[in-house]
Amino acid sequence: MGTISEIIVDPKDFPAFREVWKNLPDRMSIVGEAGLNGRIIYRHMKEENE
Repeated sequence: MGTISEIIVDPKDFPAFREVWKNLPDRMSIVGEAGLNGRIIYRHMKEENE
C-alpha cells in the first residue's frame, strides 16, 4: 500500500473534503495551495521532528 503525496480538490467536492479534513488529527499539517479554476492542491507537510 502506498501513500498519497497530494490531492486535488475541485470546488464542487470541497464541502465533502472539508467534512473529512476537519476531523483528522493532523489536519494542521495538511496545507492547501490555490490552483487553477478554483481547484485546491492539498499536501501533507512534514513536521520538523518527523
